[in-house]
Amino acid sequence: MRIKKRLDWPWEGIVFDIEENDFWLQSWGVKPDLVTERIRVAKEKYDVAPKLVPVYSHRYMPEGSEQVLSVYQTDIIFHGTTLLEYFQIELDWKPYERMDFENIKVIPFWTEIMDANN
Repeated sequence: MRIKKRLDWPWEGIVFDIEENDFWLQSWGVKPDLVTERIRVAKEKYDVAPKLVPVYSHRYMPEGSEQVLSVYQTDIIFHGTTLLEYFQIELDWKPYERMDFENIKVIPFWTEIMDANN
């Protein structure tokens, strides 16, 4: 059950921000008036996005990527360009500011959420 909860965490955070913080991406089209319709549209987009694999707490690796994301609702940031770099940063062996930002790659759906919040 704990794994299921970790797998559902990113989606639940998106729903929370749609309901409570009026979150919406322009690429999703015209924002529907009804919150339930917004959630339906967002779910369609989420369902085709790379799945997030839990690493630890709210850290995830997107399917098909070596990168690690910190995911808290729609507040999403890169937390390592590889699993090794993530552990170096998490264990304070490497400062976050020295992450290999040059090698960050676009992750469909997730990077767009990050860009919307910057």
